[in-house]
Amino acid sequence: MPRLIAPGMAKQLLFTADTINAEEAFRLGLINQVVSLDELIPVVSGIAQRISSKAQLAVRLCKAAANEGL
Repeated sequence: MPRLIAPGMAKQLLFTADTINAEEAFRLGLINQVVSLDELIPVVSGIAQRISSKAQLAVRLCKAAANEGL
């Protein structure tokens, strides 16, 4: 988590085990998007379709580069 958000906020959340709502998680950068439950499947399906329409090797290499870059 400290690699995703400010270290101080990460430590506070980890040490206190406080829960946060979706809007706060979005504000902190822990999630990419907030959608209603009714929108969830269409939004996720749309993202999955956009990714799957790309070249598999390119997606695989992008994923590896992002993971290794961390």
